[in-house]
Amino acid sequence: MKTPIVTLFGLLLINFISEAYGCECPNPELSKWEHFCDAEFVLRGTVKSKKDCGDPEVVYKVEVKENFLKYHKMDKIIKIRSPVNSCDPRLEIGSEYIITGDVRGEFYYTDRCRWNQEWQTISKTDRTEIESGSLC
Repeated sequence: MKTPIVTLFGLLLINFISEAYGCECPNPELSKWEHFCDAEFVLRGTVKSKKDCGDPEVVYKVEVKENFLKYHKMDKIIKIRSPVNSCDPRLEIGSEYIITGDVRGEFYYTDRCRWNQEWQTISKTDRTEIESGSLC
């Protein structure tokens, strides 16, 4: 009887640790500008809602204020998917962000490994560079 309890405790501990430290970015050394230039979409937008779809995704509804990659058309309101685990960027409803990510089919994806930062915390110099459209 003791062995199953110890095994169960061990599995729960491993699960907790993987949730707390489980987000491993493939290229942690990339700068924000490299993330910007490597992204399939880059936008400035306000998070309108967040829906936890269970494992494996969270879906953010975002109002697009500005699309910085003009060759990629997007609607005024889009849904951005993110993993529900420790890689979720944890975007706050009502806050405005620069959000970068990938497009897979008709879906937008981002995670904590991308450049997702509150717009107001980006320096004026960086915002000017972003808005100039001449970074990449």
